[in-house]
Amino acid sequence: MATTTDEFGDFYDERRAASDLKRYREKGPRPWTEMLIESLKAEGVEGATLLDIGGGVGVIDHELVGAGAASAHAWTHRPHTLRPQRLKASVAGTASA
Repeated sequence: MATTTDEFGDFYDERRAASDLKRYREKGPRPWTEMLIESLKAEGVEGATLLDIGGGVGVIDHELVGAGAASAHAWTHRPHTLRPQRLKASVAGTASA
């Protein structure tokens, strides 16, 4: 029995994840992601814990922890996506992506 994510096949593969991370490093969050981030920040994220399911390379996690969230816990069934703990170092240019 196929799950919903099986229907997408390998759409979000390692190459796509690397491309998303590169774009984020160069230009920041995409406009629709920035709108979500700003909305959440307006509600207040100081000290909050974020649960991110299927969050790609972790842009939202990184931005909200940077805005004061206490922690971000991410889950994905795609092991090749970069997780938030690697993203911060990668954005700073201190880790290989």
